[in-house]
Amino acid sequence: MEEEAPKVGFAESFGRKYQYLMDKASPLVLYRWIAFSVLFGGYITRVYLVDGWFIVTYGLGIYLLNQLIGFLSPQFDPEESDIDSGLPTSNNEEFRPFA
Repeated sequence: MEEEAPKVGFAESFGRKYQYLMDKASPLVLYRWIAFSVLFGGYITRVYLVDGWFIVTYGLGIYLLNQLIGFLSPQFDPEESDIDSGLPTSNNEEFRPFA
């Protein structure tokens, strides 16, 4: 008797395909920025032409700004931290100020 392979659900199959595409697109930085610019410009044009979705756009802008601030902020505040945030003193240490 042969054992049947377990059936893979739609969500798991879609997740694998999505992850595969994300892994393939990861080194293509310029094309990702171009795609983002085109999609963002299309969204802004749609909002302008429809005269609506201003609240949603405002919320999206706040979310993107929050993500940018989180990316640029240091992992810890050097003035309030008890962690020695000095530069590395040996070859085995690595300074990691950002998350």
